[in-house]
Amino acid sequence: MAVTFLTNEDEARIIAAANSSKKTYQYIATVTVAPDANGNLPQHVILDADKNGKAFELTDFMIKAYAGFVDGAQSTLYMNVNNAGVIVNGTVGSISASCRSFNIYFRQEEGGFRRVEYSSSIGTDTVFNAQTAVEQSRLIPPMSNVAEAPITKIDLFTSTGTSKAWVNGSTFELWGVRV
Repeated sequence: MAVTFLTNEDEARIIAAANSSKKTYQYIATVTVAPDANGNLPQHVILDADKNGKAFELTDFMIKAYAGFVDGAQSTLYMNVNNAGVIVNGTVGSISASCRSFNIYFRQEEGGFRRVEYSSSIGTDTVFNAQTAVEQSRLIPPMSNVAEAPITKIDLFTSTGTSKAWVNGSTFELWGVRV
């Protein structure tokens, strides 16, 4: 098995290549959390179909979230892509028991690397806010088969807190680059 070490120079090269590539993001779907027939809120938000109910295949995606956890700051973000964990125990800044805006990004990068990032919660509903920094950035090495394209399923949830449920009205808007 080959071992790859990532230096600061490699990181700068990967970011420069990502910024220079042109990818066309398309609106895929929106999921809004609502209680089931018994009044229970979901613990998982699964994105696996487009706005027309058809399966999708993506290489990159962005999720514009306006969401909260019932347990507020006791909960942390988890995200599985194609059933594999890419965010585990992620602390989203100022997440609370009321909905707040934050973004999640997943993209293919130069050399077979894949990057997953999420922003802090923000007070605005826009996708970009110049005051919002990336909260966490994780790089998946090219020798890993985790979250390889095509991406067909995204699962957002928490494993912390008591109820482990999303707040009623939490909304997740998925934008992606189709295969």
